[in-house]
Amino acid sequence: MADTLINTTKVKPSFTLGNLSLKGGVADAVFDFLRVFDALVLLACAYFAYVVRHGVWDLPQHYVGASVMGAVFFLTIAHTLGMYKFRRLRSISSQIWGLFITCLAALALSTTILFFGKIGDNFSRGWSLIWFAMTFVVLLGGHIIVMAWLRRQLSAGRYVRKVAVYGGGAKGAWLLNHFTTQQHVQMVAQFGGDDEKQGIKNFNNFNDFAKYCSVQGVDDVIVAADLDATAQPDKMLAKLRTLSCHVRYCLPLALFQHGLQKDSVWGIPTFQLHRRTMEGRRVKLKRALDLSLSTALLPLFLVMMAGVALAIFSTGQKTLFFRQKRHGFEGNVFHVLKFQTMRVQEDDPQAFIAQATKSDPRITPIGRILRKTSLDEIPQIFNVLRGEMSLVGPRPHAVSHDLHYAELIDSYAARHHVKPGITGWAQVNGWRGETDTDDKMQARVQFDLYYIEHWSVFFDLKILLLTPFSLFSKNAY
Repeated sequence: MADTLINTTKVKPSFTLGNLSLKGGVADAVFDFLRVFDALVLLACAYFAYVVRHGVWDLPQHYVGASVMGAVFFLTIAHTLGMYKFRRLRSISSQIWGLFITCLAALALSTTILFFGKIGDNFSRGWSLIWFAMTFVVLLGGHIIVMAWLRRQLSAGRYVRKVAVYGGGAKGAWLLNHFTTQQHVQMVAQFGGDDEKQGIKNFNNFNDFAKYCSVQGVDDVIVAADLDATAQPDKMLAKLRTLSCHVRYCLPLALFQHGLQKDSVWGIPTFQLHRRTMEGRRVKLKRALDLSLSTALLPLFLVMMAGVALAIFSTGQKTLFFRQKRHGFEGNVFHVLKFQTMRVQEDDPQAFIAQATKSDPRITPIGRILRKTSLDEIPQIFNVLRGEMSLVGPRPHAVSHDLHYAELIDSYAARHHVKPGITGWAQVNGWRGETDTDDKMQARVQFDLYYIEHWSVFFDLKILLLTPFSLFSKNAY
């Protein structure tokens, strides 16, 4: 039914959703650079404006405070006006007016505060006007240079946003033709299409499609399939949730003419089904948190590891550590490091490794204590420092368990959208230890997915603070 509603009228490309015309993470980097550049220019121009006006190189303290206040106001107003959006960099006139209004508003706000603070007489009006003019000219020149650089990069095919289409039919064909008209967006794959066209890979196996999207770094998947006509839409959406990219559903294009243009992406009326959680500065922020906390905690962890090592060797056990393959971020395999707590450990990805049970004869006496208190996980601090794991994230399971549960539980593979963690939201909510039924694993996965979809620095800190209180769970052995 949806295919019959398609309007084949050519639609002009729309860039109304901020920075979606740039490859994931690139927009954040560009505009973070612009924010730093703008702040430095504001402070530098404030200093040189004082030199020009008064002929003195020593900037008084109250001028320093006013300069910082003006810079903060400028950045806040610029952000509010959307100056750090891709659409602003597409037009010189937009930059001219945007920077002029932002500079004027920041100057007016600063002047108002100084006036009501009854300290305005301590500042030179000439300095303020020179600062305003100098800042506007330098910022405009810098932004134009960034615009020219970005256009050259995009023209050369760099930072192009890669898109895949899920579904065929008339809507899928329309999307295929539509993306050929987009300058900075490249359609690279289609699931359920007719034939491979114009170098676009076509897939009929979802696992192959998902793997291709991961390897090629696809940023967005546009769903062209008709959800009403799908036999099991929930299962289809669960599969799409496992993709490490933004997933958007393409509405019937006839609706484009009825008030949906503001929600369009590249001229396509869509709404979001799934958002890529870890992208751009969020990845860097989480990594910075991991490195800073891991480095701070490393001396304490080394002391604890030394104590555990002495306890293990005192029992006559000769092996201290054991390494086993785990799936990490985007399914990449790494070797997790743990203290040896069991007498036999296989590492065959194809062999299903039985989970430890309450009276498991494989667990050593000292190992039982280490597993109960999670002290066997301490060496994973080195996995965190190497960038293979995070302090907080879904706990990594054995490769054979991943392969097994990915076939049984919808959205299980979505756990790999972030790095695995030493602790996690599921663990502090009591889901540690054995998951001897599919329902228990399903519950753990739901907590993991909630964490991924609601990640924030404060969420990580909350989990870390709650972790010590969850170490003596009755389910851990």
